[in-house]
Amino acid sequence: MKRLLVVDDEPQILELLELALSLEGYEVVTAPSGEVALEAAVTRQPDLIVLDVILGGMDGFETAQRLRGLTPVPIVFLTAMGTEQDRARGLALGQAYLIKPFRPAQLLEVIRAQLEAAAS
Repeated sequence: MKRLLVVDDEPQILELLELALSLEGYEVVTAPSGEVALEAAVTRQPDLIVLDVILGGMDGFETAQRLRGLTPVPIVFLTAMGTEQDRARGLALGQAYLIKPFRPAQLLEVIRAQLEAAAS
């Protein structure tokens, strides 16, 4: 079973993603901040990270930069930050960049593709 780390400071989003991804057969670990995500990335060793940009404290871009020093796993940004500049910055740090509101099927498709790419 693949383990996903979902990072978002909105409890409702964490709950929604945890439920949706669990129903698809993933083990889901959640983190409400970048700091907690860094710790979880080391202790829980996820296969993929779903990361919001807008977080209290350390933002998602800084979190991704620090994660790159800890783990090679794919990072999928899921955020309301939708400018081309934000997207370019996100894609420089991660493998995919999705804008909220999002379609769960789209997120699942991206997650599957990234997990397959990481396995090959």
